[in-house]
Amino acid sequence: MRLLKRVFFASWLIVFALAGTVHAQDGETGDISWHPDGTYIAVSHEAQVEIVNAATIEVVQSFPAAEHGLAYARWSPDGNRIAFFNEQVLEIWRVSDNPFSATLESIIHPDAILLNAISWHPSGEFLAFGAGSYMNFSNSAGNRLDITFDETVNLSLPREPKWDSTGERLAIPRRDGEVEIWQLEDQQLTRLYHLYQDAYLDSHGYWENPTSRTVDWSPEDDAIAFGTKRDISIVLLRNLDSAQLYVDISSDDSVEHFEVATEDYNRVSVLTVDWHPTLNLIASGSDDGTVRIWDVDSGEQIHIINLGEGVSVNSVAWSPDGTRLAYGLLPGSENLVEIIELADILETE
Repeated sequence: MRLLKRVFFASWLIVFALAGTVHAQDGETGDISWHPDGTYIAVSHEAQVEIVNAATIEVVQSFPAAEHGLAYARWSPDGNRIAFFNEQVLEIWRVSDNPFSATLESIIHPDAILLNAISWHPSGEFLAFGAGSYMNFSNSAGNRLDITFDETVNLSLPREPKWDSTGERLAIPRRDGEVEIWQLEDQQLTRLYHLYQDAYLDSHGYWENPTSRTVDWSPEDDAIAFGTKRDISIVLLRNLDSAQLYVDISSDDSVEHFEVATEDYNRVSVLTVDWHPTLNLIASGSDDGTVRIWDVDSGEQIHIINLGEGVSVNSVAWSPDGTRLAYGLLPGSENLVEIIELADILETE
């Protein structure tokens, strides 16, 4: 039987006991990206990207917004490059250390506006980015790659794609709440699974599109997790029939759901998920101002941090070695990012 986990809160006293500091501001937290060796964090906020020393939380370098405005940042797997992107442009910078510096290497303008998100291939040789309703591929020099796929498949504004650790499969969340998983072989992408879910009735009786923003792979690459407007869905790929292209995640036995709700039983939108690099723990951020840590094996929530009502937590990320968790703070906060130790999280279980 499909496992359905529901987590509700009886009162804000529980939240306060677990959360620590509670901020009263409204707004959206910054987007964050760890350097592969864990020394730096790129924080996107307001109209620029700041490079923060992960040990001291001090800003070591500031970048103005990419062409056409606010940019988000993603490090290459080797840490030698950083990509800035927004809806209309992708910039790739080569970086060096001691002291930290960066040089613009290439600029990519997608064929269509709405460049939704990017993902470096684990080899660091190229990256995938969603532009319009399709995926595009480019090397660090800005040259498009001849990777073919079925262009009749409309990806409905793909969100942040994510390669598995081998670089052989690409998971693509979509704005309509569905997720595609594609396999790369001999410069050809072949669709393996189409994970779909139907619209649902919200608490006010209106039909709601689930929407998916982020997706992440398990440490063993045998499952994926993604957040929607109503829950965190975990798809156990190891249990799926290889010939089963279409998977209804609302009813399939290979899918587990962790429902996220406020103390008054209103569902919240899960904006970001990040699977721990070695443990069966998932960190999530939601539009109710909470960062939550989940034990995948038990389906239980083991830790919660409350940033305040009206806050959208857009980004949470485990450090590459898994010893720390970072999440962005609101503009105007004393620091741009907060970092907590895994040991402190586990102590609250």
